[in-house]
Amino acid sequence: MSADPVRIGARLRSERTDRRMTVDALAEAFRDAASERDRRRMPKLQDLRRTIRGYEAGEHVPRDRNRMLYCAVFEMTEADLYGDDEAQEQQPAALQRPLAAQGAIELATWIETTNAGSGTLDFLDDETRRLTFDYARRPPMDVLDDASDLLQHATQLLREGRQRLAQTRTLFQNSSELLALLCLLGGDLGRYPAARAYGHTAWLCAEEADSDLHRALVLSAQSKTAKWEQRYRDAAALARRGYEHSPPIEARILLASQEANALQALGDLEGADEALTRAKRARDELVPGDGLGAAWACPRPRQATYALQVALGAGDHEWMLREVEAADEAWSEGDLWVYGTWSQIRIGAGIAHTMAGQVDGAAEEVAPVLELPPDLRVVTITGRLGVVEHQLAQRNYAGSGTASALRDQIKDFRAGALRQREIAPPEDG
Repeated sequence: MSADPVRIGARLRSERTDRRMTVDALAEAFRDAASERDRRRMPKLQDLRRTIRGYEAGEHVPRDRNRMLYCAVFEMTEADLYGDDEAQEQQPAALQRPLAAQGAIELATWIETTNAGSGTLDFLDDETRRLTFDYARRPPMDVLDDASDLLQHATQLLREGRQRLAQTRTLFQNSSELLALLCLLGGDLGRYPAARAYGHTAWLCAEEADSDLHRALVLSAQSKTAKWEQRYRDAAALARRGYEHSPPIEARILLASQEANALQALGDLEGADEALTRAKRARDELVPGDGLGAAWACPRPRQATYALQVALGAGDHEWMLREVEAADEAWSEGDLWVYGTWSQIRIGAGIAHTMAGQVDGAAEEVAPVLELPPDLRVVTITGRLGVVEHQLAQRNYAGSGTASALRDQIKDFRAGALRQREIAPPEDG
């Protein structure tokens, strides 16, 4: 016989009120009674209070850690606190044969018992979407904090509650995408060990959800991390795997472009050109309206940034400027504007001008990027500016006041780049 959540909830509420404890006080007592390791894994107090109210309302029953914390705080044994319902579960099957009809009703009740209603799942999905759009618009640490909080809520439901199979799959999908987003953010902030940890766990969640879409998103994030760690062969392989998994959405364009970028870094310009061709074909086959945010989108300007890098690898500054022109034209026609992509395009134009010996043109292109506030100066921007700085240090710019001044401005910009607190990797489990 399954434990009766309503009866247990009433008992838990009665024991709490008999001790004249508020829900807030009980939540604090839980944290005090928990071990140091468990305390680090516990949700925020506001979420813990919500969980306690859910228990008392009979929405679900305590399991694992919270079950034992109730006993510790109330100084009661499990048998005394939870009563005969759960003791009955331990009896031999022969002693608990209900009538067939009653057994069917109990099975139906068990199937319908869940700690994740449709409203909660819709909220998690909507908030995940919002954060993938915010990735391109807000300071990265702000997005990281929000994504971490939302992930904690989703994983708490997964680890401490009970859902129907479809609901569990949805929670794994949300968790996978949030972890992939955190992988991207970790890479943007130069915290590569944390990014790798997030990517690893994101992949496990995508596997549990058995979702090719989420496998593709995770592989895109992992490929970006590998690229910035200069693990170019891994970056290319991860992007190609993601391309094969991805449905015909913008993420597939992004993955082919990422593969091209990594291959050119390996000196494989022929392979990079083939990958760019796949990216163009993926755009032709695109199914619009996938609903994914800017983190996984690849509008024409973003696609141009990857082609621009291949052109840089080929040493073709005219090709680079054609890609800059294509991006600017796409923006003029209404394509999504993202500060990171815009910065990459302007810096790419600056690099092309330095390659052509046009230092004034480089300074004009790079100048607006140097006005970005510190909380937007991520690694992908400061790293590219380092290329401009390196080229301006070449012998042909010796004695150029413009080149010297631009180098100093870039150094100041990079010195004032985002300085972030350590990003913790996800906990085991």
